[in-house]
Amino acid sequence: MQGYFAIATIILLIILVLLRVSLMKKVGIKAMRFGEKDKKDFLIPPFALLFFYLIIASGLNLPKLGVELFNSGIIRWVGVAFCLLGLIIFLLSLISFGNSFRVGIDEEHPGVLVTTVFSQ
Repeated sequence: MQGYFAIATIILLIILVLLRVSLMKKVGIKAMRFGEKDKKDFLIPPFALLFFYLIIASGLNLPKLGVELFNSGIIRWVGVAFCLLGLIIFLLSLISFGNSFRVGIDEEHPGVLVTTVFSQ
């Protein structure tokens, strides 16, 4: 059961980022600048995909890499609580960024410096 929460958290996180990027694109802001300035950005996806696989494999009982460190129901529920807390903090940060949210560096159209919480 807890594994499904972990999978849902990863999926929701990706959906939140893509939704925010698409909303900003509608108002003319190119928020997705991944890999345009620094080609080393492309070293990140293989590790992110491995991380995603480890979470999905754990939740769906697929073949896993390595050794399971903990096998406790309480620790798994603590992990679920951390996932939910992380999603809430991530959502609040997206709101706080306002129109300054970017994935990658945009030197041509830098966003304004966000100095207040929940700026418009």
